[in-house]
Amino acid sequence: MMADTKKQILFRLWGKCYDDSKRFSNAWATLDGAGAQPVKNHSRVSITQREIEQLLCTATNYSPTEAFDYPTEFARHIAVVPVNPSAPLSLCNAALVYPTVKRQLFRAWKLEGLAGYTNAFREAGSNPENVFVPSQEQLDLMRSAMNPVLESGCEKDSCAGCVVVGGD
Repeated sequence: MMADTKKQILFRLWGKCYDDSKRFSNAWATLDGAGAQPVKNHSRVSITQREIEQLLCTATNYSPTEAFDYPTEFARHIAVVPVNPSAPLSLCNAALVYPTVKRQLFRAWKLEGLAGYTNAFREAGSNPENVFVPSQEQLDLMRSAMNPVLESGCEKDSCAGCVVVGGD
């Protein structure tokens, strides 16, 4: 029963990431080139459920092992958002926030665009209880736990640069 609950939570979190990615399609159109239109039915979500699970384990100081464990109550009341909404949501571009913070971020995006989102993210990130962004060291640990063969550095093209805001 517990495993099924965790699978449901992960599926819900990933599904919300997919739905939320549609909010940022205007930013992608401008980044894809002059006059480019957002591609229909194409999500800019490169994060997997397993990576979301790793984020949850890291945020709650649970050791990411093969048998992932994290408080399901915490996971039910959390959202995954991009640090930079103009880049695909990936392990290197993900933050865990509470729903109230997510609403503030999306409101800032709607009213002020990228600059508003970035400012709101920095403001929310000033309180570490509101936002969890993994440090580069934590990202490397998560990657090695998921795929021990990988060297340090991102496994996905979407993570190029791995700019991390906040974290330890």
